Amino acid sequence: MPTRTDIREALKGIYEGVADFEKVYLGRRRSIDPRDMPAICIYFEEEEKELAHIGTPRVFDREAKISSEIHVQGADAEVVEALLDDLCEKREAAVLADETLSGLVEFIQPTGDDYDIEHDGKDVAAVAKCADAVRYR
Repeated sequence: MPTRTDIREALKGIYEGVADFEKVYLGRRRSIDPRDMPAICIYFEEEEKELAHIGTPRVFDREAKISSEIHVQGADAEVVEALLDDLCEKREAAVLADETLSGLVEFIQPTGDDYDIEHDGKDVAAVAKCADAVRYR
């Protein structure tokens, strides 16, 4: 049975293959040095379980929501937004190129992206929270 750690590690390997990411982090939101951007953080948001087999050991079908946050920063808002769009497309294509994470899960599929762009007067910071649904046993 795969664990959440196995799934995060598999996604980390996929994202490390996307040359544009400077850093790939496992875990929730964190402070990221601008020199390490663009960066991506991978974490589980929630998981639902359904009993698939009664017996010993019990077996559960699991469906989880995984978030991959893409962080970018720069001086020009249009450039930052275009970079974020490009990275979201590359991330999605990389996930869809291996929809079973090399047989680790039944499937993984993108379910949505949420953008947050802030301008502090000097720099523009942007985050795309990309959600995926993953089903595994």
